[in-house]
Amino acid sequence: MKKTIIGALALVLVVFGACAEQKKGTKKAKATATASGSNTTSIKSISIHRTMCFGKCPDYFLTLSSDGKATYMGRKFAPYQGTYEKHFDAAKVQALFKEFERYKVDTCRAEYEYMPDIPGLIYEINYTNGREQTIKNANTPFAPKYLIGLSEQMDALAPIDGTWKKTASWEEKK
Repeated sequence: MKKTIIGALALVLVVFGACAEQKKGTKKAKATATASGSNTTSIKSISIHRTMCFGKCPDYFLTLSSDGKATYMGRKFAPYQGTYEKHFDAAKVQALFKEFERYKVDTCRAEYEYMPDIPGLIYEINYTNGREQTIKNANTPFAPKYLIGLSEQMDALAPIDGTWKKTASWEEKK
């Protein structure tokens, strides 16, 4: 009995010790990243595509580039239909891209389980090294919750107002 208790205590100490080491390593990595002071990320552009559902869910694309260029393309049921462009402060876009890196979005699966009648959320991420990543069904209960929050941050930039320039119309093909 004593050996079992001592073994259990030893296991607990090893686990806590490993967690403490991992935490130190994380703090050290954050300090290194902060010390480098880099304002750029490894992300070149991010697009979200919100798809229709069986009802009247808006179908639109929003693309942000690291230089601040934004493109919105509204299609069926979108509040604004057509293609619009705008230029944001690059630092603001880079800050959002850093959030994607902080959540390690590059480790997400390519596709999460589909749920009928939920509008789709599809990410397309292009990295500066040429790598491309697609994440499908990012808004289902099976996907990490932070993907929804990040898309909401992108959407917060998207309301079409007088600062956007309409560059093309969209017409439904019949």
